[in-house]
Amino acid sequence: MLKPLFRGCVLSCALFTAMHSYAASSDPVAIVNGKTLTEEDYTAYVQARTQQMKNDVDEQRLIEELVNRELVVQDAINTKLDQTPDFKAKLETIRLSLLAEAAIERYMAANELSDEVLKSEYEKIVEQIPTPKEYNTRHILVGTEEKAKSILAQLEEDGDFSELAKTHSTDKVSAENEGKLGWITTDEVVPTFGEQVAKAEVGKHYMVKSQFGWHILVVDESRNSPPPPFDSIKTNIKAMMQARLMQQYIDELHKNGKVEIVKKVADKEEVKEAAVETAPKADDVKPAEEKVEEKAEAKSEPTKAPAAQPETAKEATTSEAEKAATPE
Repeated sequence: MLKPLFRGCVLSCALFTAMHSYAASSDPVAIVNGKTLTEEDYTAYVQARTQQMKNDVDEQRLIEELVNRELVVQDAINTKLDQTPDFKAKLETIRLSLLAEAAIERYMAANELSDEVLKSEYEKIVEQIPTPKEYNTRHILVGTEEKAKSILAQLEEDGDFSELAKTHSTDKVSAENEGKLGWITTDEVVPTFGEQVAKAEVGKHYMVKSQFGWHILVVDESRNSPPPPFDSIKTNIKAMMQARLMQQYIDELHKNGKVEIVKKVADKEEVKEAAVETAPKADDVKPAEEKVEEKAEAKSEPTKAPAAQPETAKEATTSEAEKAATPE
């Protein structure tokens, strides 16, 4: 499935609509530090919240949330948070996103994808995509080649396939249905069975081995697989055509505009080469085993006696060692 091209407008729940259909948009809902919150404010809040959270929330809690938000907003304005560069940058980002969405919505509305347009695209797709063959098949499954040959011989002597399937087939599901597998494609069954089905003559009996045992099969008829119904893939077709319209819109803007990309972006090969150059050489990197061995050797080597030192130095060394060994 393709991702949505733009955010849809989600309406508030039916219960909310029923409860507030009588209210005027200017009717007060709450007053916070002298500012009146109206039904219009409340409706806008409920719609925005419904977009974020799909679960139902009772009306009293929604009003409390609206009041709490207003308290926080007033505090933010009083402390001039709306004047900070960071806030203004974020607000500008949101404004640009909303403008882009509005432009896309306008373009899509002007190029509405009606059912007639979608059906026309569906017919083109059906014509272009080859449909696999289907085979109306029956089989009898047994455990040994000897048993299969015996049943095949009975069929050649005008034996009743349905009765033989009910009596001998170890595939109990199809056996109860006279050995019928229904319409199948070769990719729905094991390869050896599918290969034999594909080259079988209609009405003729065949014996084939698979990992399940020995099959005696017969193909009653074959046909080209019917395409999926329009309604089952209508949503997919619409999403595909919306993506195509989106690209068409962008292409038109590029064609009629003037774009110059100034920033140079390194391609993947350049990034790879840079990574190779900065990576440590193999000779400089020692395996973990060698590092462990080096540490072990360092620990096992006897401590060498220090070179002859003046008496004062010896005393200082001894004093430091005593301090380190003596707990505080």
